[in-house]
Amino acid sequence: MAPRLKGKYTEEVMPAIMKEFAYKSVMQVPKIEKVIVHVT
Repeated sequence: MAPRLKGKYTEEVMPAIMKEFAYKSVMQVPKIEKVIVHVT
């Protein structure tokens, strides 16, 4: 599950964030460190 989320983030979300905030480098974009799913 993590590789799919990471792939979607790098392919779709990162370019959108870079465009919206006018970042020049990929290193300026925030990255996902941890995903927690709480199931009750």
